[in-house]
Amino acid sequence: MTTIAYRDGVLATDSRVTSGDVIIGEVRKIAASGDGRIAAVCGVAEVCQEWLSWWAGPQDADPPELDEDTGVITVEDDGVWYHTDRGRWQLEAEYHAVGSGRDIALGAMAVGACAVEAIEAAIKHDAMTGGRVQSLRAKRKPA
Repeated sequence: MTTIAYRDGVLATDSRVTSGDVIIGEVRKIAASGDGRIAAVCGVAEVCQEWLSWWAGPQDADPPELDEDTGVITVEDDGVWYHTDRGRWQLEAEYHAVGSGRDIALGAMAVGACAVEAIEAAIKHDAMTGGRVQSLRAKRKPA
């Protein structure tokens, strides 16, 4: 799995890739679109990479289908959104986190951590979150 955290225009994630209980490497889990919107993915690696490639590309077609184990947080001009195979919901809170280290990241942000620090806490305490922290700042803080 992975952990994604959002706060104050910054989206952050870890880089660990696992297969079951085996760590198999690292991968980029975050991308910017051509117009400055940002997205991070968690779940099945192949689905995540396909979705991020679409996001970073021209987006000429509909987004790739997400499976039941994959989630995406996007930061867009009109807000912060959570995407799953069941739909898309606007997240309306000061900060957000999803993935296996969600509770750790939310706890860190509840006591003032930024998104990057929240991922650092998840890397330290969640077995399925690891590798390096990856982060992007939205060009404009969403409305």
